[in-house]
Amino acid sequence: MSEEGALSYSDAIQKASASITRFPLTRVRGVPLMCLVANNWDSVWAFRPDPSDLLIATYPKAGTTWTQEIVDLLYHNGDAEACKRAPTPIRSPFLEICSPPPIPSGLDLLKTMDPPRIIKTHLPFQLVPPGFWENKCKTIYVARNAKDNMVSYYHFDCMNLTQPEPGPWEGYIHKFMRGECK
Repeated sequence: MSEEGALSYSDAIQKASASITRFPLTRVRGVPLMCLVANNWDSVWAFRPDPSDLLIATYPKAGTTWTQEIVDLLYHNGDAEACKRAPTPIRSPFLEICSPPPIPSGLDLLKTMDPPRIIKTHLPFQLVPPGFWENKCKTIYVARNAKDNMVSYYHFDCMNLTQPEPGPWEGYIHKFMRGECK
């Protein structure tokens, strides 16, 4: 851009990157969670799903989005056009996600939807709100080969500047095996 005062593309990217913060992890019941999730934990734990809600529970980078898309297609009898009604995170909210405004939290999105809802979580089962078990909600759990999962998650953490700093690969392997990634 040649106009005076306008940022070049690379300057704009650099400025945007500088404003992004890697969120630290905070332990909730012994499990490391991003601090924004931990700060909103009481609301997440208190969430009351409808008995018709479906929970897709996965470890990050284990095939969550594919599963969300498959389930949405099943709910709409394979009608791909019906599944284009909104982006995946709107059609299948991320239960515990909480970001600074103007991005709505998963709980805010869920309040606007009528059951049955497809709900995504990366919480381990011991942190899934008890309402899911009390209401006998159906759950789909997706697992991926741990080595493939770890490689994908490492590269995601390197790329996504809101994720905690992954550090060198050699240290990440041990952190992953100890369950210290979130």
